[in-house]
Amino acid sequence: MERTTREEWAKRVQRWTESGMTAKEFGAEVGVHPGTLSYWKWRLGTERRPSASKPARGRKKEGRRAPQARPRAQPLSFVELAPPARVSSDGGFAFEVALQAGAVVRMRSEFDEEALARLLGVLGRRG
Repeated sequence: MERTTREEWAKRVQRWTESGMTAKEFGAEVGVHPGTLSYWKWRLGTERRPSASKPARGRKKEGRRAPQARPRAQPLSFVELAPPARVSSDGGFAFEVALQAGAVVRMRSEFDEEALARLLGVLGRRG
């Protein structure tokens, strides 16, 4: 069995991409496994793109670059959100807000938005 050269694969892959056919259709037409076509398309594509780790052919490597400083990770802070409490037939609470300072505010479904805003402002200043 004769080995196919890189140049022959490049021509074959080019014909395939220009045909508009799927790898399976083109492979069946020319007698090549579709996976092999896809592999060569990928391989030829990676050969055209210069890698950041290797200097491009014809260029001299100019010493090593200093490693770039990575940004420091910032600590995460989470606020636990509880699912809203269901309003029960006995007049239970519809909403519950737990503040970081530890205060918990429970409201019925018919709460006054302005009053809640004032209350949260006061609690926020205390914490």
